[in-house]
Amino acid sequence: MTNKRKDVKEITSIEEAVTIGTSSNTGRVWFRGHPQEYNCLTPGIFREEYESWFKKQANFENNCIQTFKNQAPAVSLQIPTSDDHMAWLFLMQHHGMPTRLLDWTESVLVALYFAVIQHDEENGELWAMNFFTLNRLIRPDLDLPMLNNPELRYLVMEPMVLISERDHLADECKLQRPVDQPVAFTPPLYFRRMIAQLSAFTIHPNPKSGKTIPSLLSNTLDIARYVIPKECKLEFRHKLESLGIR
Repeated sequence: MTNKRKDVKEITSIEEAVTIGTSSNTGRVWFRGHPQEYNCLTPGIFREEYESWFKKQANFENNCIQTFKNQAPAVSLQIPTSDDHMAWLFLMQHHGMPTRLLDWTESVLVALYFAVIQHDEENGELWAMNFFTLNRLIRPDLDLPMLNNPELRYLVMEPMVLISERDHLADECKLQRPVDQPVAFTPPLYFRRMIAQLSAFTIHPNPKSGKTIPSLLSNTLDIARYVIPKECKLEFRHKLESLGIR
């Protein structure tokens, strides 16, 4: 799901990226880098390549989760308990499986590295998002939720119930209605790379029109997309690696 924005700027130097990182709302902005111009913020399981599978199987997402659980002992020694559904999502994400999680980082330089790491023949892009504003759209008092937060619990459990049962799931989570927008949160540090990359996450329901992050955050102070010209990628990579970002 693409949201065209007319206010896109280019980043042509490391110094410009640092300025973006240091001038952002202190402690409230996360960053994400893409090596190509996707111009959207859609988690893996909801991307176009899986649309036909959802049409064939209403419970496609849950089938992916259950299949991974069956195969997990062959790929990981860290197996979560059966009822730790969030830990299973993180393990899937760690092994490159499509999930409803989207990775973010607190570091603009880490995000920039992901924007220039490959596809040298194409422009990259960097996003900056105010997670505080995003969560306040759900509830005025919602900052960064703990893992037992009702909105997070709902979104983690949603793939495991039928569409007709989602109102009941919301009741079980003590919510007035199903959650229909992404929620930003900081994760338990299950993996070493999450520490190195200053990881943060958003968790998403199946995206609806007007409920994607770029649609919800229309103010440029809350959401911004920057293009990294392909000509700059190699130079950026060398400089970032010299700074220990790799």
